[in-house]
Amino acid sequence: MEKPLSLKVDFVAGAGYLRYRLLDAGARVTRTQRVSDDVFVDFNAESRILGIELLAFDGAALGVRATVRPGA
Repeated sequence: MEKPLSLKVDFVAGAGYLRYRLLDAGARVTRTQRVSDDVFVDFNAESRILGIELLAFDGAALGVRATVRPGA
């Protein structure tokens, strides 16, 4: 498996996105497959994984604590 390029976490929404590939100019996600209630996988036109969306995700999953400040 390839290493992800990035991990973006929205602690307020409780979601994370593992990006595996950048989209080429003009390209887009062509298919999203639901793996479970909390996991969705995005594919490009060549059926290669672009990213994985993780719902019900929080800092405990990463082993970190986050402080959310109002207006931050």
